[in-house]
Amino acid sequence: MKNIFCLIMGFLFTVGAMAQPLNGPSLSTNKKLAQQLEEEKDYYNAVEYYENVYKETKDYEVAAKLANLYYQVREYRKASTKYRAALRKDKKGEYTEMIFDYARCAKMNGDCETAIEQFNKYIAKGADSNKKELARAEIKGCETFANAKEVDGVTVNNAGKGINTKYSEYSAVWDPTGKVMYFAAPTNWLEEKEDDKKKDTGTNVSEIRIYSAQRTDDGLSEPTDLGENINRPEYLTANVSISKDGQRLYFTRQLLDGVNLSESKIYISEKEGNGWGAAAEVNGLNGPYLATHPATGELRGREVMFFVSNMDGGYGGWDIYYAAYKGNGVYGDPINLGPKINTAGDEVTPFYLDGSLYFSSTGHPGMGGYDVFQSNWDGSTWSIPRNMGLGVNSNVDDKYYNLEPQGYRGFVLSNRTGTARSYFGRTCCDDIYSVSYKII
Repeated sequence: MKNIFCLIMGFLFTVGAMAQPLNGPSLSTNKKLAQQLEEEKDYYNAVEYYENVYKETKDYEVAAKLANLYYQVREYRKASTKYRAALRKDKKGEYTEMIFDYARCAKMNGDCETAIEQFNKYIAKGADSNKKELARAEIKGCETFANAKEVDGVTVNNAGKGINTKYSEYSAVWDPTGKVMYFAAPTNWLEEKEDDKKKDTGTNVSEIRIYSAQRTDDGLSEPTDLGENINRPEYLTANVSISKDGQRLYFTRQLLDGVNLSESKIYISEKEGNGWGAAAEVNGLNGPYLATHPATGELRGREVMFFVSNMDGGYGGWDIYYAAYKGNGVYGDPINLGPKINTAGDEVTPFYLDGSLYFSSTGHPGMGGYDVFQSNWDGSTWSIPRNMGLGVNSNVDDKYYNLEPQGYRGFVLSNRTGTARSYFGRTCCDDIYSVSYKII
């Protein structure tokens, strides 16, 4: 399963984890440090030491190791270079399965010619039938969107330094009034805002918290932390959704094992005065699986919760499910949205508005990694998902698309080039982008 939370890894980079001697460590020391950091799942620092090893040895096995690590941290240009070096010397076919990831990197680097060539090569030589299915969709995406132009009437802009930093920010939404914005960011986000040139020194970034900001005549107010009823130490607290009446806030609390999710549960908090009350697990959505990305909606005249899970019985890695709301924070059994929405890839970050479901996918033909799609509900079935086009989508990852109730303004999260001073490479970290539609 592709790790959709690699966006969080932009928070996990620490500078100078191990001091180097003036003349640099020996080859054996570099190997030892690289392996140790990789075992600790500190991929950002591991690549530095593996690079030192590769510079001395030009070993294709080290190139393969680096390629996979760069892919994990979304440094696609360097990953492509190392995949190419490893595959060129792979005479025994040991790394055939890497061809798929190499092709994806090429696509996200905007090189569809190489991507199509490598996807076809994987279809011919690869062993994974799901990947072959995905490769065919990727080729179709390249062919369909090779000469795409930005969609008319849509304006997408970086939300700017008032919100975005060199770390990742994500899951930005408006409340139903369109007057309050909620988003998630690491604990040192406020410190980053206070000192824009500050260098990271190992501040605890395994904790992510939810903030809110008021819309004013002069823009957004200074964001404030939602407090301990919502945010808890050592947890990644994010993925906000607000009920239609504005009285219930849904979100997730998550834990990481390295860069992979080890725990993810959906919580609910009810409005208390001007704040939010103590949170509790949502009854019916959580289980012996990972549950994330809650999004309130409606089907067949009933309130439902759309959410994402890796539970058994799905079509790919992450699938979108829904469950009917029974009241008092209780939901019915989760139901998979089916193969028209879910694919052999990953479907994440659902958002529902006025009969339309928006979500991001790596399995439907697209122009990047995750693309945003729209599917309409006609009362009994979903329409074939429609790609939202260039602008909302890019050649990399675009997720968390949502709109305020009027449908003219919203957000999308992206690691496209032009993000605010990404901490590691050009595409490691996600920024919040504002989306606006021309009023006709």
